[in-house]
Amino acid sequence: MLTTTELLKTLCGCVGTPGDEGRVADRVKSILSGFGTPQTDALGNVSLTLGQGEQHVLFDAHMDEIGFIVTHADERGFVKVKNSGGVDRRILDGLEIVFPAHPDIKGIICSTPPHLDEEKKVKSPDDIWIDTLDTGVQIRPGDRAAFAPQFTQLLNGRVSASSLDDRAGVAVLLLCLDKLSTQPLDKRITFLFSVQEELGLRGAQTGCFDLLPDCAVSVDVSYAAQPGAPEEKCGKLGGGPMIGFAPSLDCAVTNALISAAQKEEIAFQREVMGDTSGTNADAISTVGAGIPSGLVSVPLRSMHTPVEVVDINDIEQSARLLARFVREGF
Repeated sequence: MLTTTELLKTLCGCVGTPGDEGRVADRVKSILSGFGTPQTDALGNVSLTLGQGEQHVLFDAHMDEIGFIVTHADERGFVKVKNSGGVDRRILDGLEIVFPAHPDIKGIICSTPPHLDEEKKVKSPDDIWIDTLDTGVQIRPGDRAAFAPQFTQLLNGRVSASSLDDRAGVAVLLLCLDKLSTQPLDKRITFLFSVQEELGLRGAQTGCFDLLPDCAVSVDVSYAAQPGAPEEKCGKLGGGPMIGFAPSLDCAVTNALISAAQKEEIAFQREVMGDTSGTNADAISTVGAGIPSGLVSVPLRSMHTPVEVVDINDIEQSARLLARFVREGF
């Protein structure tokens, strides 16, 4: 298995917007092939199951990232797009954009000079234009676009990249898989790498409908404290995994996660939500006759931007937590 930093770098090095996760899925399957034979379902979810036994535990993380879909391209090289997922329109001006179907073409989101925009308006979805210089109009309506992949190592074990939501969660599952692959298992453990989370938790719901585990834990990212963000709604970067508490999450699974963290001597944080968690755990919990579900989140700064930031130690401790959760049982 790669080091955590190299694993994140390879996962963040390819683009996978909702409904077009194939490149990420191929990279995940390449890694999974060292542990067994991964399966792919009709929607594109990728899964691998280890172990044998009556009890079936599922771990989930989504592969897709926020991005765009092309709605129009003209002969001047300007491309019009709509967002796929919750793109933060406040930070778009001047960003570099890639088109996975056309790797030789890059674009820049048009930025109106401030001298000509006295109101300094935030772009509406209908105002997003990308300058590609593609006067041959190779780009077509329906093509996908995304922030240009980038990966930067920062101080104190932190890294920045454009798709850490939720490649950080994917890395947690792969690291946990690596740990469990050398241990005897008295239960089945399925690792689900789901699609289309950013469109409304679609992939996890269909993936779990086929697998129907006895319990599940989703791994996603959540807010890490930074200037301008309310501290009571945020975790601490480097403070360890965030264990979710919400009416939509199963109390027994949550308590088992806390017990596993305590027995493994892992520092953890409590993340409390008043209704649903807004993650795949919500969708999984309502599949079939119901699946008891929990949530572990990696603290992340600057969510839904090209420069998301995580702490490597939080990812590694989250993987340790899941592995101990398996050993302790639910």
